[in-house]
Amino acid sequence: LQKYSEGLEVIVEERTKDLVTAMKEIEKSNKLKTEIIANMNHEIRTPLSFIKSSAALIKVLIRNESQNPELLETMESLDSGVNRLNRTMEMFADLSSLKSGNYVINAEPISLNGIIEHNYLTYQKFIAEQNKNINITFNSTIEDAYTNADETTIHRSIEYILNNSVKFTQTGYVKIDLFEKDNKIVVNIEDTGIGMSEEYQKIIFEPFSQEDMSATRGYEGIGLSLSLVKEFAKLNNFYLSFQSEKNVGTTFSLEFDKIAVE
Repeated sequence: LQKYSEGLEVIVEERTKDLVTAMKEIEKSNKLKTEIIANMNHEIRTPLSFIKSSAALIKVLIRNESQNPELLETMESLDSGVNRLNRTMEMFADLSSLKSGNYVINAEPISLNGIIEHNYLTYQKFIAEQNKNINITFNSTIEDAYTNADETTIHRSIEYILNNSVKFTQTGYVKIDLFEKDNKIVVNIEDTGIGMSEEYQKIIFEPFSQEDMSATRGYEGIGLSLSLVKEFAKLNNFYLSFQSEKNVGTTFSLEFDKIAVE
């Protein structure tokens, strides 16, 4: 029995060493991935910023000096592509900071009315430019919807969810509602888009997850936005939930603590 016990201890010790070694390798790999993302973001953001400012200048010159619709359409496509790439790099930067534990928020009294209004007007313009057959509305029953949170991450949370709603909706509507319930401020973003299957709903907050991962998928994106919103919810202590039905639509709800501001 003593020999059996000693042999078992040796096996446990060896397995423990193997487990520690494996954990160190995983940690090393994760650190490397974080560093790669951070360096990639730094190297791409600078030339991207130059391209964006140059494209904006060229668009102004073309509008003033040319009536060539094909040229104008080309510049609109360039601008759209730059904005898409910029949003992607922004997501990678946020993911890198979150994974390394270096993401810092600045919690302060902020107006949800202003943040939602800005996003609403942005996507109202986008829908018109893209000639999408959907109607976007914003209805608020709260005049001063203040909460204590980080403005940047709240803005991105609303933007990412709204972007998905617009992207995955071909006909019908995208509806934003801001109201008070049980002393909470609630933001509902509802759409009549493609919805999500029950299986996919289980993993929608995992990084790089998409329901259609095929090379021929009909929608752009890298599957990071909702995982970031989930992390932003944790950082800001707001409650995030959703309801979805395949081929019917999706509703996301964000619930914030209400504060009084003089």
